[in-house]
Amino acid sequence: MPDFHDQSFTAPDFAIRRSELACPAHSLKMMAKAAASEADEVIFDLEDGCALSQKEAARKTLVEAFKSLDFQGKIRAFRPNGIHTKFFYRDVIDVVEAAGATIDVMVLPKIHEAADVMFADRLLTQIEQNMGLEVGRIKLEALVESAKGVLHAEQIAAASPRLVSLIFGVADYAGDIGARSPVREQFALYHYPKAKTVAAARAAGI
Repeated sequence: MPDFHDQSFTAPDFAIRRSELACPAHSLKMMAKAAASEADEVIFDLEDGCALSQKEAARKTLVEAFKSLDFQGKIRAFRPNGIHTKFFYRDVIDVVEAAGATIDVMVLPKIHEAADVMFADRLLTQIEQNMGLEVGRIKLEALVESAKGVLHAEQIAAASPRLVSLIFGVADYAGDIGARSPVREQFALYHYPKAKTVAAARAAGI
């Protein structure tokens, strides 16, 4: 059995997130409240937190938040739209080029396979190189939210040195597999994907 007190079992820059607070990126007021909260990490959300009509305008509001708010030492993160959408590349470019020095983590939604993480990693690297930012400082968290993502969890977890955690998204996973209730049968229906996500992450040292 691995010794979880042995620091060699985890990545050198591994940080425990006891709580992650997500809020819509279109609302500067809500982001300010999140930055002043007791959460370990705040995630400003361009994906599910923003309506279709708000997504593009929210990028500017998000940049303003990263540049102006006092995060009091919290991990500063944002979630772009999924890499399979038309919004992803512009979410990443516009936000990271303008505020990359104040961003710690990018949370990737709906990751199905290792190639998804690698795509995001390479895009971040190119932006960092072009903007004179430290390459690799911005980390990644990957949301496993589909049957395909669960089956590829091991490869996803090892896809990039930027990756610091996997997150199991129960609501979207329930929709992906056609479950009628995302909560009622938590232990019966979701034990396997939860357990596999945890095992994949720990095996990869994240």
